[in-house]
Amino acid sequence: MAESPTYTTAQIIALAKGTTNWYEYAKSMAQHLKNNSDDLSSLSGGGTPGFNSAIDSRWYVTDSSSSATTYTGVTNPTATGSVALVAGYRIFFNPATTNTGAATLNVGTSNGAVAIKKLSGGAKSALAAGDLDDNGIYELTFDGTDWLMIAPPEFSSAVVRTWTAAQRGEITALTSATTITIDMALSNNFSVTLAHNAAFANPSNDTAGQSGSIFITQDGTGSRTASWGTDWDFAGGTAPTLTTTAAAVDRIDYVILDASNIHAVATLALS
Repeated sequence: MAESPTYTTAQIIALAKGTTNWYEYAKSMAQHLKNNSDDLSSLSGGGTPGFNSAIDSRWYVTDSSSSATTYTGVTNPTATGSVALVAGYRIFFNPATTNTGAATLNVGTSNGAVAIKKLSGGAKSALAAGDLDDNGIYELTFDGTDWLMIAPPEFSSAVVRTWTAAQRGEITALTSATTITIDMALSNNFSVTLAHNAAFANPSNDTAGQSGSIFITQDGTGSRTASWGTDWDFAGGTAPTLTTTAAAVDRIDYVILDASNIHAVATLALS
């Protein structure tokens, strides 16, 4: 409960040295501190008044729905139907389920379900499946009409990528086949022992800026060949001819420029 100090904060600060009624001034100062502490506790959603009150978590919203398109959540303190979102209001949102397409978020305000949009090609667009991952936390800002997803600039879409241990440096083994489609979400580095003449198709889940190596080993027969999809762009404009000696190892180093341009260079006959 707020207490009414005898003196204002300004009067306490202006207290002249040698003032005799120091007790009343000290009491007022303590009352001001307690009132301010109580106010901070109230702003942070309750808890015992004092400097150890709960951390303000009003901008962190956890999804409480079981939906993959119509998300709901609450703020702390809880918003009510009489509260309206204002342009510039920002939250950090943790979806419980990966989205399957265009999605909305309702945080209990009078705005109801508000569409979540992303920037694509300089314009707002609806979310695509997988733009919200159930393991992710996303910054959303209300722009007066929609929740706008704020994506890191290094990503070409609003997808926040979770890097696995394999993507940090381990080498993921591929299975030999006549057609090999590398899933770039699995790793940065790959290896395969060819038991076929293989066509390396355009990879899936390639992300601009990703780089790594592909180690290609001939099996005990050797003479295995490789061809490459149209997204693979080799130095000099020509795909390499693999070393065909049995057990020979060649290395392909690559950098993904964008979704349809993978710059690559070959180092042949490593062993």
